[in-house]
Amino acid sequence: MKNRLTISTLVCPSWPLETILERAAAVGVQGVDFRGIQQNVDHTTLPAFSTQVDKTVALLRGRGLEAPCMCSSVALMTPDPLKWAGMLEEYLRYLKVADAFGSPFIRIFPGRTPADMSRDAATVMARQHARQLASLAKSHRAKPLLETHDDWGASAEVIQLIDDCDPDAFGVVWDVRHTWAAKELPQQVIATLGPRLKHVHVKDSVMRDGREVPALLGEGIVSVRESLIALRDANYDGWICLETEKRWYPEVAPVPEESLPQFVAFVRGV
Repeated sequence: MKNRLTISTLVCPSWPLETILERAAAVGVQGVDFRGIQQNVDHTTLPAFSTQVDKTVALLRGRGLEAPCMCSSVALMTPDPLKWAGMLEEYLRYLKVADAFGSPFIRIFPGRTPADMSRDAATVMARQHARQLASLAKSHRAKPLLETHDDWGASAEVIQLIDDCDPDAFGVVWDVRHTWAAKELPQQVIATLGPRLKHVHVKDSVMRDGREVPALLGEGIVSVRESLIALRDANYDGWICLETEKRWYPEVAPVPEESLPQFVAFVRGV
């Protein structure tokens, strides 16, 4: 496969920045997708990504790494005007940080449909918000990517929220777990997303005590291998990111010392 590999910092939430960069480079990945550092989920508020950002960029590049996607918490399904204003402030911070790192993408969530809104009304609102984000990004290098997630986990559903935006202005992050949960075949996802497919998140999980928890790739219930084969057959040459959600499941294996090298071996094996 031609793809370059990157890891989300969700994989290693207890590691300080220097350790993340050191170990990412050591296992042979080419990038880090930042989604919080240690206790802080919004890394853009940390000195390393604001007042000391030049030093951080130098550390990253000194390890031969890139930051292909900055992962925000911005969600299109935000009906309250004050909360949406806060989302826009966060988004502008991410655009600024992405410019400093040379990151081409910023991850955006669809969000869940508000309880007091119909799905049609929520779609109209989300589409308006998507156009606003695309417009704000015009003067920046990074472009927003909407993740297959929340109530919009199927490929056709997530496309519905951004189909009036140019594919070069608003793409998609394919999270293989969420389309698997929507019972979509990987080949169907790739065909539906088409040129909007810009970035891929892989993770696996098992059922334990009635809940779904992280697992090593290929050892769980998600169609990870089939998704990678479909990407290979479709000549996808973008980034593939490991997103084992250790941050949200700190008590559950696998630990990053195991999941990082296993990710590289598993993807290269396919």
